Amino acid sequence: LESDPNLDTILMPAANELLGFNNVEGPSTDFRMRQVINMALDKKEIMMAAFPNEEFFWLDSGYMDVNITNWLTDAGSEYYNQNNQEKAKELLEEMGYNGEEYRIMTTRDYDHHYNVGVVIHEQLKSIGINAVLEVYDWPTVLDIQGNEYDKWDSYISSASTVSTPTQLLALSPKWAGGLYPEVSQAVSDIETAPTLEEAKQIWDDLQLHLWEEVLPIVHLGGYSSLYGFNQKVEGLTTQTGPIFWNVSVAE
Repeated sequence: LESDPNLDTILMPAANELLGFNNVEGPSTDFRMRQVINMALDKKEIMMAAFPNEEFFWLDSGYMDVNITNWLTDAGSEYYNQNNQEKAKELLEEMGYNGEEYRIMTTRDYDHHYNVGVVIHEQLKSIGINAVLEVYDWPTVLDIQGNEYDKWDSYISSASTVSTPTQLLALSPKWAGGLYPEVSQAVSDIETAPTLEEAKQIWDDLQLHLWEEVLPIVHLGGYSSLYGFNQKVEGLTTQTGPIFWNVSVAE
């Protein structure tokens, strides 16, 4: 696209890639297992496998898109991309892991989800987890994730850019079996806070709590979408997808 003299390009943030956990049954219900997995994963290697050009992704600990600056926080960043396989192995041994199967769901319908799943599968096997990669079409992944908790332990997904933390899918009380009551209460407190400053402080505390004591997901990083458009068109902007109002033919 960039080599075509008739085209211009826009690279815009699209979503955050994540590994979601089963909060209802199986090994992922144990915080220690979620902690081990988060500690072991090399997020840069994972994101490079999905988006093999560093212009297309970014590494960041925030649950919110880095461009939503009024909600930006580095709370809990010390738990992001630890990439510490040796420590993860020690914790796995301490918790008495005995080779139980660990099922990771992904799909070939989206290449980036599949590639992320392949690398996570390899990285977990390298620390001694008996990981199994299970590949389905995307509608089946969503159906199993929401209804058949006995068939999966984690799955690869993404969360589109949202304007406030209260819209984050991973904080929904119904997502993957729900979260702890204090998470839902904190989300409610953000919604009803009398000022943005107070809401922002609640969010800072909540994101730290999510990284430190809950880990509903492993946030891997964010990625962008590339749009190409003819130079005869002007006024095109994007916001999690192309928006065509204010577009006109250039003179």
